[in-house]
Amino acid sequence: MAILNEYELHLLAVMSGIAQHATIENKKSLLIALDVLPEQKDMSDQEYAGIINKTLNKSLDDLYKNPLPPICVLRKDRQRKVEFVVPVGKENESLSWKVSEENGQVHNGQVRISDTQPVYDMEGKLMRREVDGVLYEKRSFDMPADMDIGYHTLEMAIPGQPLAKTEMVYAPTKCYDPIDIAHGGKAWGVPVQLYEQRSDENQGIGDLSDLAEIADTVGKHGAGILGVNPLHAMFQNAAEEASPYSPASRTYFNHLYLDVTAVPDFDKSENAKLIYDAPEYQAKRRAAQDSVDVDYTAAFELKMPILEECYATFVKEGDKERHDSFRRFVEKGGERLKNFALWQALSEHFCKDDPKLPDWRDWPKEYQDPHTPEVKAFAETHKQRIGFYTYLQWETLRQMENVQEVCHANGMKIGMYTDIAVGSAPYGYEGWGCKDWFMKASAGAPPDVLSPNGQNWEVMGYKPKALKEHKYQPFIEMLRSNMQTAGCTRLDHVLQLQRLYMIPHGKTAKEGAFVYYPVDDLMAIAALESHRNKCMLIGEDLGQLPPGFQDKLMDHGILSYRVLPFEREWGYLNGGDNNAFRHPEEYPQYSTAAPSTHDTPSLASQWTARDVHLKDYLGYYESDEQRNKDFRQFETERMSLNYALNEKGCWQRVGAQAVWDPAHDTKSVPPKFEQAVADYLGQARSAMLLFPFGDMFRTNYMGNIPGTRQRHASKSSAVEKVFEPDGASRIPWKNWRPKMHVKVNEIKEIPVFKEISEILNGYRKNGNENSNVKNPEVPEFKRPGRTEEKQRDPKRIVALYEALANSGYFKEHAYDIIAAKFSSKHQQRDIQKTEEFKKTHEERRQKIEERKRRYQSEKGQEQNNSSAQRKPQQRLSTEELLSVKSNMAARR
Repeated sequence: MAILNEYELHLLAVMSGIAQHATIENKKSLLIALDVLPEQKDMSDQEYAGIINKTLNKSLDDLYKNPLPPICVLRKDRQRKVEFVVPVGKENESLSWKVSEENGQVHNGQVRISDTQPVYDMEGKLMRREVDGVLYEKRSFDMPADMDIGYHTLEMAIPGQPLAKTEMVYAPTKCYDPIDIAHGGKAWGVPVQLYEQRSDENQGIGDLSDLAEIADTVGKHGAGILGVNPLHAMFQNAAEEASPYSPASRTYFNHLYLDVTAVPDFDKSENAKLIYDAPEYQAKRRAAQDSVDVDYTAAFELKMPILEECYATFVKEGDKERHDSFRRFVEKGGERLKNFALWQALSEHFCKDDPKLPDWRDWPKEYQDPHTPEVKAFAETHKQRIGFYTYLQWETLRQMENVQEVCHANGMKIGMYTDIAVGSAPYGYEGWGCKDWFMKASAGAPPDVLSPNGQNWEVMGYKPKALKEHKYQPFIEMLRSNMQTAGCTRLDHVLQLQRLYMIPHGKTAKEGAFVYYPVDDLMAIAALESHRNKCMLIGEDLGQLPPGFQDKLMDHGILSYRVLPFEREWGYLNGGDNNAFRHPEEYPQYSTAAPSTHDTPSLASQWTARDVHLKDYLGYYESDEQRNKDFRQFETERMSLNYALNEKGCWQRVGAQAVWDPAHDTKSVPPKFEQAVADYLGQARSAMLLFPFGDMFRTNYMGNIPGTRQRHASKSSAVEKVFEPDGASRIPWKNWRPKMHVKVNEIKEIPVFKEISEILNGYRKNGNENSNVKNPEVPEFKRPGRTEEKQRDPKRIVALYEALANSGYFKEHAYDIIAAKFSSKHQQRDIQKTEEFKKTHEERRQKIEERKRRYQSEKGQEQNNSSAQRKPQQRLSTEELLSVKSNMAARR
């Protein structure tokens, strides 16, 4: 590629948001993924260079084509600059501006062009360009008007330009804050993985009534916040694609979490109750409840027949109030909601025959876009099914709202916090219905010490230009949807607001590069939506971050995420040669502290290093040296944490003692270890503290092991076996499937929960209205839907814990159980299963390709037959031709 062409390609890439340090080849691949350039295919280098030149010049011209940008984002007390385009030489003239606020208030003003400031490009040059014979320049001025936060309209009369209008965002300085963080307000709560919850009422997977019961429990014990994993819409027809961080859509919700008996139409539907009460149904439900791991396929099989009968009853017998509410929901959701329900109906349609086609990219071409005549015809003939899937969204949202009502009823100032994944799966709704918003690439992580080959997360990322051209509506819709029932929302991999490492389709993770976004605009809009929805924001900012990013987060009032094992500093003197733990008073005020997350080991497993044994078993490590380095890391963690807990008096305050030799004593998770950590983190300056049940109850599993592949645990005959070809491990793991070993109604009886609640209430009283109220009046909880009459005594769990403690289980169990579970015999069995999964996956792909070829062949035959049938109608006989010619001659 010629030097000049390389420079033009580089300039085009940087203008499109691609990191300037990426290789030329990576830039080219990403420009194609961004739909900025076409694929080169058979074009010569010279022809392709011409395309690059033409595209670059058009992109440069487009910067000056409009007097104002598609959207202008300002921020109270921070960013007030308004950029505009004006012909050069208008310095002695003035522009006039008018801002019309949402509330109807109007602000006017004038500015002399000579009093505005020139704008410079990335190379420090004045932004000027001749377009259609006119030399334009970019300039800016500071908006003098102060106004209410919101989405307003800006109009400007610029010399030499037509009257211009654009949307203007006026954002608050910081996010919504119900606990007064600036003046030391602190809260605590519990993050929950909903799928792993057990109860006597659910269908083998936690549901929204389980979450409401947990909300009642933690709220009555002083918590101010209840976290939950992403509740995004998933894949009913590929149920075992279970990662909530790789959803079908981040704007819609997962109806698998519905409590079917809490749907108001359940009690009115005789058919629904007949199905539910049938002995066969109850037997299957009990089997799903008793399983160690979540069987997603079985859960869908249990719920869908009931929900279909509920919808049928709603259509025929639903009262006017509910019908009016549903109509308003449909109207508010608009075309996007309709298309989502349409995608679900199409997915169901293409999964009726074998092999199933849950991935829209395997569907016939004419069904791969929501705007084709064939899709519109399908929508016309499947209105009932589209209505059903719309109904499920409506009901899921209603049950989520109920959870937040229970939170507030128990004094929780924040209540439920929802979680937003970094992206959605390319084979889901957003890839089908919103493809113009997204790159043809997958988000991931570049190679590093832990992942030498990099990581491919197989989720999509927005096109920066499309995002701005759509006035950030995709981002705003996603925020509003997840905030509407919540008091706080967590953004997974919040660095997505500034950049994403994107890997073009067909490339390896090493061949990706960073794509940058307008971070100040996105953070400002997030802060505005935070206020409009009365919803705090947490940003998961773990990993390597660019300088200044965390400061920018906290300046916007987005809470940084600080997880205990990562809050260490190498060379801290008190820790000797260890990586000592950061003291609680060193945590930032605008942060959320936690002892672990869903994809880090629990506290008990951090002590026993079970994570290393498991990863070694799965074939995660490339060498013994890498494994031993992790063992050493956990050893230093035990030493440093033991020292920190002792130094801060935590062991003593909870009535326990420091461990004598923590480096080598991995068999004994110390008594009251979790309580001591709660005391330590309770003191942190962090505004929020999240303490998972998994840490309180000494679970020894992780919800997800990053970098490993996923495998299902379903016993259903209809299961589609999951096989992920990529991943660091040789053996897949049952990510997103292990269940809690206690039921939701038992949590309040467990001593360690009560003790940790009491400890945290001593440090953090600002999250719950009742924290300083003696004998507060709180409503008695009534679980939505059916409540099982014959439940096991919840006090049994107390007796179980006491028996385990007296037997020495907590002291001696670690290595013996680990060694048995991760034996070479079990490993060989799982390696064989992996090969079977791989074979099944390959056979299924062959069947899918054969089905696609057969469809194309049948389609081609239909077209040939149709063409053959039309030809006789279009052909004229010799006599007819002569007659036509004669008539034409007569007219002349």
